[in-house]
Amino acid sequence: AAAPHAHAPAPETHPARGAILLAVVRGKVSEGIDFADANARGVMVVGVPYPNVKDKRVELKRLYNNEGVSRGLLSGDQWYSQQAFRALNQAVGRCLRHRNDHGAILLADERYLRDDMTRHLPKWLRPAMRKCAGFEDSRRGLRSFFAMHAREPPPIQPEEPAALKPPVGRSERKQRSSAAPKKTLAVDEEDEAGVGVGVGV
Repeated sequence: AAAPHAHAPAPETHPARGAILLAVVRGKVSEGIDFADANARGVMVVGVPYPNVKDKRVELKRLYNNEGVSRGLLSGDQWYSQQAFRALNQAVGRCLRHRNDHGAILLADERYLRDDMTRHLPKWLRPAMRKCAGFEDSRRGLRSFFAMHAREPPPIQPEEPAALKPPVGRSERKQRSSAAPKKTLAVDEEDEAGVGVGVGV
């Protein structure tokens, strides 16, 4: 079996009740590491993760897209917004790794309440969204959400032992990656019951 990554969770026998892991959007923790089931039950995103508007590469890309709108390219502003929500969708998926997983997603920015922002969120996420009036409202909602899942826990997704998985060659990996559907998160759009979303203002 592969060695655990640097942020691997403590074993279930560990006496600690929980922890908070801080990470930046577009980093390894927010996009490249799985925290399935009880290893992560919530993600909070503070702000909207737009790329640095003063980055020269971002400036040039926006200019290039604006000049290419007549050729069917997204405008610079549309591309800029797309990058933010691609990163956001990757980050919120850290606590939802399969159809039976559940977790709370907190979007701490009132801009997420705007229609032009909400339509960029995943379809499975939108019906579960609710506006929280403040900290106490958020806390009550979270307690209720996790109490419900404690009473009726979904089945744990079985994991195939690494030793039983057939090795995958480079050409097969390439075929799988090109054949796989382009889906940002590993959660079916129907599985709204396992998602709790709060938008803080």
